[in-house]
Amino acid sequence: MRNDTEMCVCVWVCACVCVFVCAHARMRANPSMQASLKLALMNLRVNLDEMQRKHEELVCKYEETRVKLIEVMKGFEDTGEWEEKDYFKGLGETADIQEVLHFMEGANIKNKHLTLGQVEKAVKSILAKRKKEEEAAIAKGLTAERPDIWTDLNKYAHGISKSNVARAEWAYSFYDSLKRFSKEHLLCRVFYQMLQGRACPAVYYDMIAIPDLIFEKAMIKDKEQRLNGRMPRKILENLVHNFFKPAVNGGSGHAKEKIILEELFRRLKNDEIAGTWGVKPKEVEIKRLFMESKEGERSHFVTGLMEQFLDDRSLYLMDLLLYVQRRQHPNVQVFLCRCMCTRIVDFCIELTFCWIICA
Repeated sequence: MRNDTEMCVCVWVCACVCVFVCAHARMRANPSMQASLKLALMNLRVNLDEMQRKHEELVCKYEETRVKLIEVMKGFEDTGEWEEKDYFKGLGETADIQEVLHFMEGANIKNKHLTLGQVEKAVKSILAKRKKEEEAAIAKGLTAERPDIWTDLNKYAHGISKSNVARAEWAYSFYDSLKRFSKEHLLCRVFYQMLQGRACPAVYYDMIAIPDLIFEKAMIKDKEQRLNGRMPRKILENLVHNFFKPAVNGGSGHAKEKIILEELFRRLKNDEIAGTWGVKPKEVEIKRLFMESKEGERSHFVTGLMEQFLDDRSLYLMDLLLYVQRRQHPNVQVFLCRCMCTRIVDFCIELTFCWIICA
């Protein structure tokens, strides 16, 4: 950074000295060009001010990006451990408290100890309704931004009961159980991040779309080769491998390294041991592998697909954060210096052009 900055300053000083010496000599030889030269210098001043303004805008945008990324990454390592409790304390009804959690401050609220099935049922219902509303809005050509996920949760809670007490008991219990199950269950983890502002509903839609897309390709392959729903594991592995190739190579664009895919395929061994997902030593029952159980569970393989999607997203955000935190990153400094030098050269050309015209 220091060398590039010094280079930029040297270019600027040399340009100013050359222009000043030439202009001074010409002005002494031809006093009538003094007014034109002043106009050229004023133009130079205006352009310098514009350059400074754009530089300050770049710095502001950098700071905004850095702050936003830090906010997004907050809580990815949640240190607050879940603690079982039978009662909650009301948080009050001030503007900084989400409406669904409004209740008399300090009042006892009974914990209903919701089960995983109850929590996931509510989450799926909320997200399914939201997606349906989003698709309807898009079909009508509406592009207005949707309310945050807390609004959808509040609507759902009002459908639970008309009683404020019963509604508060459910809402507080839901949020508590959501945190409890978020450590080990994907759906709860994603929705918990949505409520914290660290994820959006699109993350959930994309997460569940990947297994669905692979299932569709598997069914097409099954029909083409007349496998009757029983696909050799080698064919399934090749299909998944091709799916995660770069888009230029005919893949989905969600490229994965070989070691990540091998970890994914090891999940099939866990499904084989479980004996409930149609995985045999040499073949797989496609529909059973990708289906959801009555309890809402998915196979180890499908769960691995969704977990890897969230891990990739988290790593991507971490990479962005680390990049923008490197304030002395040489590429950023070279870019700024080159921009400044380019503008300086442009100014000198303009000034020289005016000088030649006046000659």
